[in-house]
Amino acid sequence: MPPDAYPRSEPLRWSRRAVLRAAPALLTGLWAGMACSAGPSTDAAGRLRSPSGDLLETPSAGEMPSFATARTQRVIDAYRYAVGNREALRYIPCYCGCGSTGHESNYDCYVYSVAKDGRVTYNAHGAS
Repeated sequence: MPPDAYPRSEPLRWSRRAVLRAAPALLTGLWAGMACSAGPSTDAAGRLRSPSGDLLETPSAGEMPSFATARTQRVIDAYRYAVGNREALRYIPCYCGCGSTGHESNYDCYVYSVAKDGRVTYNAHGAS
């Protein structure tokens, strides 16, 4: 079909009603994007928390976080597995609903971040 088969009409103009209807969805998307891009914060007790509220700990190299060592050996082993097997866990989705908190895979339930020097910041989400 030739390019001029559909003549252009006037430029798209948003009516006041259309803007008011779209505003809540746009603002919700903007708020969600800001919440996901926020970094960790400190709670009233001085503990580091993820944007979704999970407890975070960065123990010394080779150590496990207190929320893992306070549980069973199975939990400790799960955290060790997560640190050593990121590639395997990144393909396993989490089924507890934490995707809404920004988790992209099961790995995110255990590990919040790994610094350039190799220090691991653990996420308490995997211990619950």
